[in-house]
Amino acid sequence: MHSAAQWQSVLERMVWRMRGQGNMGPLMKEMMAGVEAPSEAEVAALGNYLRKHAQREIDPKHPALQSGAGQMYSLACSQCHALPDPQQHSAGEWPGVVKRMQGHMAWATTIVGVRELRTNPELNTAEIVRLLQRHARR
Repeated sequence: MHSAAQWQSVLERMVWRMRGQGNMGPLMKEMMAGVEAPSEAEVAALGNYLRKHAQREIDPKHPALQSGAGQMYSLACSQCHALPDPQQHSAGEWPGVVKRMQGHMAWATTIVGVRELRTNPELNTAEIVRLLQRHARR
């Protein structure tokens, strides 16, 4: 979900909450139901694992991002995670990946956030799938 560079701050934030700190800390501590937060050694091991298996980001100069579909892909997908390199999946895998991501989006197929960046009327996920398939690994 995150790039190698992003994982360190995400991990620090989550461990901080698991230890009962911050505005979400008490809730997180309660949700832990008695499970101990990871030790420093465990945090280091988790960090190494997450960086090793991090999302491989698309090069910002990749030709796929230069089209209207590429801009839509960038706006939609980067809301939640690092923008993945289309080569991470085959053309046959991308429809399922995009469908799974749609399931995670409470806003269904509409880009949220800064008003100027929203699409009108809705995000065209079929166009995003076609873009990813064109640039997928063979």
